[in-house]
Amino acid sequence: LATFIDGLNEPYEIRFDRDGNLFFVDMKANVVKKRNRKDGTIQIIAGTGEAGFSGDGGPAQQAKLNQPHAIQFDPQGRLLICDIRNHRVRRVDLKTGIIETVLGGPDKPVKGPRAIDFSPDGTMWLALREGNAVLRVNPNDWSMTTVAEKLHGPKGIAWSPDGGVYIADTESHEISRIDPRTGEVKVMLRGLKRPHGIYINQKGEVLIGDSENHRVLLLDPYTLKN
Repeated sequence: LATFIDGLNEPYEIRFDRDGNLFFVDMKANVVKKRNRKDGTIQIIAGTGEAGFSGDGGPAQQAKLNQPHAIQFDPQGRLLICDIRNHRVRRVDLKTGIIETVLGGPDKPVKGPRAIDFSPDGTMWLALREGNAVLRVNPNDWSMTTVAEKLHGPKGIAWSPDGGVYIADTESHEISRIDPRTGEVKVMLRGLKRPHGIYINQKGEVLIGDSENHRVLLLDPYTLKN
């Protein structure tokens, strides 16, 4: 292993944009950063470094975040941030640099937004850590529908090519699949130890960060179905 970026303060989720630039959350620094693919330079995309809440409608670099955790790009290439201690999902238009709250606050409250993914039609899937639920969000009007609840601190979510939504239900130590059409929640894998990260590749294979077992697992859900 080689150190790629150092001097950080508990980095969390990483994502790549369409051009191959690396975006990552420097959680305890309360910022989101970008590493340029071409020259390796690193810049702050969102956050001042001071914990708090401010800045909607203005430059994201002048906005305050409070322990951001997960990030994800929507189909238009805009960056969504789970601003978890502010109980908000915020969006940065990378063309203008402007930040705004899309979920959270008195009008559209969300309790501990922890992880985001999108299906190809633009639907947002949002795991709520303190809310112990998964929401389906219509990006046209930001209306929310609960598709699963009575979970136990979910901290990872991924849309699957098979049409399901997989979650790392961290405090249940399980990986579950939600059928968005019926709301059925099926446990796919038990016996883990506080899984956090989850990613699904184009083959439909599920990669799992089994955090306190100190390993990454590869789950083929098609094998389990057959």
